Amino acid sequence: MQEHTQGIDIDAYTGAGVSSGVHYRYIKLVDVGNDFYPGSVAGADINAVGAISTIAIPPPPIITDTDWQFNTLGDTEGWTQATLALVSGAGDIAAFTVTNAFLGTEIVLASQGINGNDPQLIYTNRLSPDGEYWSTAEIRVRQLDLAGTPLAWDSAGCAAVLDNNLGGTGWTVLPAIGGVSWDVQNQSDDWIVATISISSYETNLINGIRFDPVGQDAGTNKNFEVDYIKLTTTGAPPPLSRTLAASWEFNATGDTEGFTNNVLRNEILGVTVTNAINGSEMVLTSEDVEDNALDNFDPQIRWSGSVSPGNGAWDEWDTLEFRIRQLSGNPGEAGTTSTSFALGGTLTLFNSFNMGGIQNGAYCTVSNESDGWITVVYDISSEGSDAFTGLRIDPFSDDESKNFEVDWIRVYSMAAVGYGAWTAEFGLTGTNAVSGADSDGDLFNNFYEYAFGGNPTNALVTGLNPVSSMVASGGSNVLEYVYYRRAGNSGVDYSLESSTNLLLGAGGWSEYTGATLIGSGTYNDEMDAVTNLVPINLDQMFIRTKAVEQ
Repeated sequence: MQEHTQGIDIDAYTGAGVSSGVHYRYIKLVDVGNDFYPGSVAGADINAVGAISTIAIPPPPIITDTDWQFNTLGDTEGWTQATLALVSGAGDIAAFTVTNAFLGTEIVLASQGINGNDPQLIYTNRLSPDGEYWSTAEIRVRQLDLAGTPLAWDSAGCAAVLDNNLGGTGWTVLPAIGGVSWDVQNQSDDWIVATISISSYETNLINGIRFDPVGQDAGTNKNFEVDYIKLTTTGAPPPLSRTLAASWEFNATGDTEGFTNNVLRNEILGVTVTNAINGSEMVLTSEDVEDNALDNFDPQIRWSGSVSPGNGAWDEWDTLEFRIRQLSGNPGEAGTTSTSFALGGTLTLFNSFNMGGIQNGAYCTVSNESDGWITVVYDISSEGSDAFTGLRIDPFSDDESKNFEVDWIRVYSMAAVGYGAWTAEFGLTGTNAVSGADSDGDLFNNFYEYAFGGNPTNALVTGLNPVSSMVASGGSNVLEYVYYRRAGNSGVDYSLESSTNLLLGAGGWSEYTGATLIGSGTYNDEMDAVTNLVPINLDQMFIRTKAVEQ
């Protein structure tokens, strides 16, 4: 068997390369008569690989049925509790099974005693959206006292966790079940149906689920019943997912959650949280408003602190939203009512950026509701990923007879996707996070390792090499060539290039259009395998996968 190396140094056959910011994975094909072999030459001696054909190891079985109804007595449908091998909450559920509900006609997954303060339901199989996009996670659940009487739902400590190895690092921890980030439907007999978006997983595998239906503060004083759990999918690509980075709900009497007046002006007096003048809301308001006569009347409420958009430096701010109304007078005074919202003199500052008045404009959208309430949405995407350190709202203009009520204030960030999410996953920040960095010193930069499935913190894991094997197609032998690309909305364009002579250098490579694309499929939760058939019609050819940032 002839190799046609033409005296080229072994370095010319490197399995990976970078040229002008474009990244490659190589493979050499040699054909002499009927003697054919594919040689995967990534960092290996060219003679040692002459008779080796590398075949990808198939991934573990994948589950596509993600709807657990618990309708068969005794059948937990693969759900278990934590064990000592997985997490510290092992054995905190004394026993659980699928049985008749204590109250009602449902058949449910139910605990039969809680031994500790961290009971956990887990499902360990890998889950696929089966060619679609992940949409929501939904659970119908309730808590019971020890006598079996349903209790009002308490979300404290009720963790929900997706992805990665159970008990290991890398979990995606969702907000507590039934909390403000979930869409919650309260039903009779204290059932809740809680739904949350999981669209950020796009088409990727989910490697495990965990639900804690009873919070850590419950100890052994509660049980739970789960009617069903399901993960839903959609055929349409999801919009970019948002994260609630911070919220001020003002639900506890007297607790302003850090909001104060401007103490230098002292025009809004007695900032507090109390019942709204009408309706069921608890609100942030003030006892009185006075003009201090120092200069122009300028009532302000302020907050200072520090909130990150999430996921290290890679999530970015999306919107600032609040629900507010103006009052004709002070709360508690006879005749005080809500009024139509007067836009003049209002103002919002996010950090030090002037977002403008509380009115429809370049950054602001206002929606009118009943009883004088308005919902205000500011676009704060221009703030990027900078920490949120201060907020100022001027709720009305120069009229000290007025007052205000704020129902809630919420700040959302846009979830990291693509390269940004990947760098956050590996904890890369600052200069170590830029695409050209090589923090692990393996001579492959971040973008290369991102594109081909490497680990930027481990010099021994640089990515997935192409694999190949000889197959019969249409009465002749062809090369089945499989390369790996990042799944989902990766921000990377992949293509094939070929050359017949490496002595020609960069000028010898050109786009290869002779391959037949057979299809692609999930390789793991981050990478897809793409299969091509390459005809054998030359004495020698080199083929490489090209990855370019979009």
